[in-house]
Amino acid sequence: MARRKKQSEKVAAKVAAEWNEYFGAGDLSAWQRLMADLGIPGTFTSKTQCKKALRNVWVNIVDFLHNVREGRQTRHFKTQNELSNYTRDTGKIYPRRMVTQDSPLKGLLAFIF
Repeated sequence: MARRKKQSEKVAAKVAAEWNEYFGAGDLSAWQRLMADLGIPGTFTSKTQCKKALRNVWVNIVDFLHNVREGRQTRHFKTQNELSNYTRDTGKIYPRRMVTQDSPLKGLLAFIF
């Protein structure tokens, strides 16, 4: 059991590091790139506009990061519950404890459990 938890922690750290590399310091251009990579149309001139646009966006963060690397679009789920079921079924979970206050992950992360 301890070995499995340790492995889970390594995966969580890897995913968090990948997000940090993708999003960087979190300036406006990083937010705008996130919006574009998520396929959300519009011109976003502030972080606040981006945050508002993300309120009802349901994507799996692990899949999103993989798809950005591969140059593919990420699947959008219709509801938080649909995303929650998918995430539990696949085990592709971003560690909530690693989310910083101003990160878009704060809004993107669904309540899974």
